[in-house]
Amino acid sequence: MSSTAVTLAASPPAPRRRRPRWLAVFAMLAVLILLAAGVALSGAVHAPPITISVDGQTLWHDPGWVDGSVGSVERAGIAFGLVLALLVAMVVLPLVLFCVLAVVGLVLLAVLGLPLLLVVLVLALLASPLLLLGWLVWRLAS
Repeated sequence: MSSTAVTLAASPPAPRRRRPRWLAVFAMLAVLILLAAGVALSGAVHAPPITISVDGQTLWHDPGWVDGSVGSVERAGIAFGLVLALLVAMVVLPLVLFCVLAVVGLVLLAVLGLPLLLVVLVLALLASPLLLLGWLVWRLAS
């Protein structure tokens, strides 16, 4: 009896697909937003008392947020404002960065690219008689 052994070459493991980094960044920002909303709703946000006085005379006094002075509706409003501000920051900051980088790129193009293009055009204009003479010699030689 003869037996035939079949060996299969092990295929290399498929490369792991990486998750996009922006997804992790947005997930972390979402957690921060939820934490900010939770802190605002829990009542852990307190404003210190503020007193404005000039030459010892009190012009304005704000007792701040005393425990119980901020109701649940105000806390929900603060939480909503925090969530909205953070969501706007998530959209506005990348747009601002993109605009700044675009402007810097255009400025670099204008400052470096256009003078270099002008130098190339001037050199081509100055070298054009030589190029025409070389073409003419080549045509006559062939």
